Amino acid sequence: MSTDVTKTSEFKSICSFNPVNQTVHDSALERISSVVFSVISDLQSTDKELDSESIATFSEKVGQINTKLKDEGKGTPFTVALYTMSLLTDLRAKLSPENQDVLTNPFIARLKELAEQDTIKDKVGVATQLYNFQKNVLNPALLKAESREELAALKPLVQLVFTIKSKVEEVDPNGKLDELKKASYENYNYTYFTADPGYQALINYAPGSISNLESSQSRAKVISKLTEVQQVIARIADNPHMPTKDKVALYQAFTQIQKEFGENGAELNEVIDALETTLDLHKGIKSSFPLEMKELLSNPISGELSPIATKLVAFERDHLIPALQQVATREELLALEPLVDQCIDLKPKVDSADTEGRLSETHAAMIDLYNAKLQKTNVNFAPLISYIPGKLGDLSNSGRREKLANSLAEYIEGAIKSFDHPIFQQEEKIALYEAVLKIQSEFNDHKDGARLEPTAKALRKALSIPEPELAKVKPEPKAKSSLFAMWEKRASESGSENSSPKSTTIPSKKEVEVSPEVRRQKSLQIIQEKLGSLDLNSQFLSEDISYIKSQISTLRSISGNPVEFKHLEKALDVLLNPETLAVSSEEKFLMGFVLEKHKLSKLDLAKFVKKDEDINKPDVLKKVSARVLASYVDQERVTVLDAQSNMLRALKQKAFHPEQLEATASRAVDIARSTAKQMRFRRFTDLYTLNPALNHNFTANYSTLVQTFELFTRETVMPDLEKNWSKLATAYDSPTSGKFSELLTNYSYMNPRRQFSIYVASCQEDFLNSLGLQLIDRTPLRELEPYLSQKVEEHKTDGAKTFLINYEDHFQEEHLWLFDNAHRIVMPHNQGDNDNTNLGKGVCYNNSLSRMSTLMRDPTMDRSTLQMGSTERTRFHQNLVGRKVEKAKDGAMSWDEATRAIKHNCEVYGLRHHHTTSPFSSDGGLYENLATKMEEFSNLGYSQVILGLRDPKTETGHAVNLIFDKAHGIYSIEDDNLGRIEFSNLKELQAQGKEYFKIFYPHNTELTFECYALAK
Repeated sequence: MSTDVTKTSEFKSICSFNPVNQTVHDSALERISSVVFSVISDLQSTDKELDSESIATFSEKVGQINTKLKDEGKGTPFTVALYTMSLLTDLRAKLSPENQDVLTNPFIARLKELAEQDTIKDKVGVATQLYNFQKNVLNPALLKAESREELAALKPLVQLVFTIKSKVEEVDPNGKLDELKKASYENYNYTYFTADPGYQALINYAPGSISNLESSQSRAKVISKLTEVQQVIARIADNPHMPTKDKVALYQAFTQIQKEFGENGAELNEVIDALETTLDLHKGIKSSFPLEMKELLSNPISGELSPIATKLVAFERDHLIPALQQVATREELLALEPLVDQCIDLKPKVDSADTEGRLSETHAAMIDLYNAKLQKTNVNFAPLISYIPGKLGDLSNSGRREKLANSLAEYIEGAIKSFDHPIFQQEEKIALYEAVLKIQSEFNDHKDGARLEPTAKALRKALSIPEPELAKVKPEPKAKSSLFAMWEKRASESGSENSSPKSTTIPSKKEVEVSPEVRRQKSLQIIQEKLGSLDLNSQFLSEDISYIKSQISTLRSISGNPVEFKHLEKALDVLLNPETLAVSSEEKFLMGFVLEKHKLSKLDLAKFVKKDEDINKPDVLKKVSARVLASYVDQERVTVLDAQSNMLRALKQKAFHPEQLEATASRAVDIARSTAKQMRFRRFTDLYTLNPALNHNFTANYSTLVQTFELFTRETVMPDLEKNWSKLATAYDSPTSGKFSELLTNYSYMNPRRQFSIYVASCQEDFLNSLGLQLIDRTPLRELEPYLSQKVEEHKTDGAKTFLINYEDHFQEEHLWLFDNAHRIVMPHNQGDNDNTNLGKGVCYNNSLSRMSTLMRDPTMDRSTLQMGSTERTRFHQNLVGRKVEKAKDGAMSWDEATRAIKHNCEVYGLRHHHTTSPFSSDGGLYENLATKMEEFSNLGYSQVILGLRDPKTETGHAVNLIFDKAHGIYSIEDDNLGRIEFSNLKELQAQGKEYFKIFYPHNTELTFECYALAK
């Protein structure tokens, strides 16, 4: 076993360091570092017992050494190590035995170092290590944490991991690290909430544990605590790590406590209703067994079957059958159908344990009752038992009579199978028969009564009514539709398929079309069932929502359908893609403004300051402010999920009330948007204190303020910017037949739309500065909207004003030149828009040399084949030039050597440099002198030069080809920032060229001509 580092002389020497009279020599730094890393290594060894006091002393002394080095201007070499030692010490003390292996992972020692790096070089390697650490170590540890104290010890690891993730996410195109980040949030929140003492007390609740329930004050405290726990459950119920047994235990505890409330049990109705909604339990069935059924059906059953069979019998007998007996409407019946289905699916799995036949007995009773209720809640039942002749309207159409007869036959066929059930009273059966006779009589008026004779005969047989002694009428063949044969699904196991009536085969041309009403009912039923079973965590959520939307489309296609479910469709879109609930750019901007005007308290602000940062420095304060705002944005996920869950819960509650569902969907989306914003602000201000405080109406008003700000941006400012620019662009396009806008697509630096975000931010800031945040805090919501509307009205022209001012300053001159020369630009090009080929740092110079060489060798070439921008060759040689410059900077080469090497760069293009002019004088006008120089050099016999344009302040430059070839009549500017511009003659080149360089390169005022000849 290795030596305990705390016993070494080096360790003890550091522990005895006195910063007052001892100096840290450079030669000692390596030795101190070695001891520090040995301490870190020992802290990561779970099999070593370390003296915590010695480690604490050592850390204190290393901190003093670090401070002394900083004071001496030698940096802070041990900052990261100090943090790591503190982190490991805390983990050793607080991690449970189950989680001690976290310490041994070597990646922990690198976390702080990586998080502090501005740029991580080996991003792929770090991303891989991060993935493995988070997946195999951190996320499991978050779940295994046994207390909130242990979770708090793990929290710094989570924060460091998230920081590193943001630095390497560009090498994670598939979002694997995003998935792990999401899992970390879920695991952390799950463990945090389940560690709540109240939650744990209910998981292990023993009946009678709560005393003094006769006191209203005691009950109020219990209700308050149960409400808190219910809200906790709502946050984690969808978490995949929450076991069914916990849900069962919690629900049983709640219902047991309600029983213990005795005659005051109704006081808990509201909280238990909320819990049932959270756990997706049917209201009114006070049983946790449905939770167990879901798990039993989704996995193979292991262990004893008898207890499960006993529970199933009890559930069907004591809960489901009584609930079915109370059903009065089809909606109520369909709400119970999932439970019936689950019982049907579970029975075969436990049949072998039903030795006494009790399960078969309750099961048959449940199915029989369900089938009977299915018939009594059918849309045909109530109208038939109270039928008055004439209700069916005009029966003169044979096709309509056929459809009515088939529909009636299908219903009666199903109803007869449930006639023996006690819920079908004799007078109801007789009423059905009499209704058929009345309708048959109406059919007889059209000589078509025989069509209903089979149905009447079936009823007589079922009711033991003798056949009338009349001539038997042979019925016409009728088509059999299975749309109403729901009983087949619910039929008992005694040969249900064999007892089904056989369909009559008839020619396809006589097949009965499904009526619009049947299609409507079927689609509506599917929508209700699917909506009722939607699960935000389901991997099939997208498919389920698509299926619901397809049924909505079917409903819309049916003529006369009363509800189109447009709002429901929008709500489903929000469930699938909650972008509308997320933090918008406007909300983030607004919150940044709020934080600027109402800063965090010093105590809270200190939580965002890293070690060795001085918050009094402007650049540090800017970073800290960004972290504070990021902390607000971090509230997004939990608030969006809460809003989605609440919205889905509201939709499910109205799923079987189509007349209310659409209105609920409309409200639910608006409420979700509002609630998500409010909760973000509330959660943030619960964590941190604003100064001055906004604690009156601001939270309630916050969502309205954000919404107004969003609308101001999107419906006032942005349209105004677009309108004003479009008006100008049209003015430029009309005389040029659209050439202006076509050219502008090549020049991002001349496109005002690229600046819209800056203009918008300026308008947003002006708008927000006009608001009184503290006034809004004191304003009731009903008075806020008029106030905000007035402010929007005051600023409605800000977009236009901002655009026109900035356009005149930044774009007008360039656009006017482009407008005048649109017909001369024969090859548009902008190297700045080509990220893959624009190296910058002088590649334009190499490009110009390459073009010059090509044109000198073949002046009459087809110039459309001579490309603008860089080539592999010019980029390669520019890289060589760049290396020479770097060597000169590093002292590996003298600047004279580097300059000579750069000058010889032209030789690779077959050129020889022979002259560079002095910078042109500005006496008499710099650009007038440029025009004069063009003529002078043309007269000297030069066909082209490279124009160098240098900014004397920034020492940066640019190079373009100027061509004035009198012999071949070629006059052009070849600029990688604009393209190839051709002119008719030298005077045109001079006139437009001097304006071009004056407008487009106003700061590049050192102008020179570089002259080259072909090398021999």
